Amino acid sequence: MQNYRNVGTLILILGLHLSCSSHVFNHAVPTTTDVNGRQSSQSNSEIKSSDSSSQYDDSSSSNDLDESDSETEETPSDMGEELAFGPCENPDYILCIDFEDVEPGSAPQDTELGLNVEVVDSAGKQSAKSLHFYTNNKGLTYQSSYLKAANIPGKHWGRLYYKIENVANPSNYTHITFVAATNPNGYEVRLADTVRDPSGKIQYLYNFPDDQGGKSSAYNWTFDDKWICVEWQVDSDKQIYEFYRMGEKVGDISGSVAGDHGGIPENYEALLIGGQVYQQGPDVSGWIDDVVISTSRINCSEPEVN
Repeated sequence: MQNYRNVGTLILILGLHLSCSSHVFNHAVPTTTDVNGRQSSQSNSEIKSSDSSSQYDDSSSSNDLDESDSETEETPSDMGEELAFGPCENPDYILCIDFEDVEPGSAPQDTELGLNVEVVDSAGKQSAKSLHFYTNNKGLTYQSSYLKAANIPGKHWGRLYYKIENVANPSNYTHITFVAATNPNGYEVRLADTVRDPSGKIQYLYNFPDDQGGKSSAYNWTFDDKWICVEWQVDSDKQIYEFYRMGEKVGDISGSVAGDHGGIPENYEALLIGGQVYQQGPDVSGWIDDVVISTSRINCSEPEVN
């Protein structure tokens, strides 16, 4: 009789143990784990609507949790690359200046301001601030109308937007450089360069101070009251330069530059951004905004803003 009682007790103990183990397992089944390691009772359809690439598929979600438990925060992977970082937080960016955190009259971090160029709190492309350049109807000191950033790789993509406010030099040619770079020996190359002819048409150039070598396009465009996006690529490994206007390659000035003044260096001593004018007398002014130097192409992805 004692043996039967012992067997019964053993069966009862085993039954309780199995019951407890089963409860823990069943409680865990209805939950899912999101990309941040949080548990949630979202249904399968809710998970797919917030992240179509989700690997979790559990349609038997628990209904005994609070409604707030089923909500998950959006994460960068849910929102996509566009919202994963701010306008100047892309890890590919070497230099990024949108001027929004710069006090008017001050220089952006790690840059220097020359003469006749200043940060202003008006006329920005999409928000308030921009870089204003102007001549005040007088000749300028060479390399003076620039914002200067030091030590830029000779292998990069660049992009900026410019908008011309005024070009008053109707009967002569007007040469305006938006971007130049200096080699370690101090010699300059113009990476975003223009000349306006007496008829008002402009060309783009890859140009040097002595006008020897380099490349120039036809006079196919005009300065007008619109923001214009220009991009350039320099590659010190392949010794090529490419230039784009509003996303379209300007083929006349794109190609090999290996033989021009020693070619593209491994590093530029400085990058100069602004509106340098070389002629005496013309009244020229305008704005620069959304400057980016990157290891990959940035593109002119934003819609044109007048």
